[in-house]
Amino acid sequence: MDLDVFIRHTGRFLRRVAGEGIELMVERDDGPLPVRVDRQQLENALLNLAINARDAMPDGGTLTIAARRRSLGTGEAVRQRLSPGAYVVVSVSDTGVGMSPEAARRAVEPFFSTNPIGKGSGLGLSTALGFAQQSGGDVSISSAPRQGTTVSLYLPEATTDGVDIHRQGDPPCTPKGPATVLVVDDERRTRRMARRTLAELGYQVLEAESAAAATQLLEKGVGVDLLFTDVVMPSEMDGRALGLWARQGRPGLKVLLTTGFPGTVKEGAVSADQALPVLKKPYSKKQLREAIQALFCAEAT
Repeated sequence: MDLDVFIRHTGRFLRRVAGEGIELMVERDDGPLPVRVDRQQLENALLNLAINARDAMPDGGTLTIAARRRSLGTGEAVRQRLSPGAYVVVSVSDTGVGMSPEAARRAVEPFFSTNPIGKGSGLGLSTALGFAQQSGGDVSISSAPRQGTTVSLYLPEATTDGVDIHRQGDPPCTPKGPATVLVVDDERRTRRMARRTLAELGYQVLEAESAAAATQLLEKGVGVDLLFTDVVMPSEMDGRALGLWARQGRPGLKVLLTTGFPGTVKEGAVSADQALPVLKKPYSKKQLREAIQALFCAEAT
């Protein structure tokens, strides 16, 4: 995956995590930053680090997510406990309370935490360390009391074998910048499968287990570019009705229905200006990507 594209897409989500009073800055290197990692584990690691940084700034501050390439010579590689070579470094920095040298040394220990009892599990940094090491890298921590903390994930730069991975995360006709998809399905397993597939396609994903839960999210003004909803759900509002309701409140919102039951969406049941595209289950990753691209390309043309 291209970590440059990933950071670009993740920034929008992390802004919500940061909350009020904290400014989020995203710094990216030029060009693609290819790495071979588990996307979900990377998301979890960055989420944990962002939460730690937020908690370290109770009075507000600046949270910086940076991605850059580094070439480690023998000396620096030894200091970082790594092999010499090319790496992509993802750093999460805050301007918070910082840690003492002793706390910084112990920060990656499981269940060690500088937070009050009951706030946080103390597993965020140890989880990030495990992810980095299983990906062939490591974690570096720089901190001092009242001077903030920087946690850096060192990940080996991958060879692309001629593949243009930069474009894989930014398909044609999709919005310029991060795109967020709200997945609505009462079946948890199906919902999670859709979430995983969409994440692999480079989208930020939100979930709702019912039409009611989806309407609550949308009424709160949560940023959503595409509503991807199952048609048949055990509630007064089915997926088609949810899609039509959502478009009334957000005229620019894209809506894609999905169903595994023939006849649940009858052609001509709504007027032409209310027609909603349907993706039949089971669908492949390729079919989902093409269906979403068709929605955005229709607007572009």
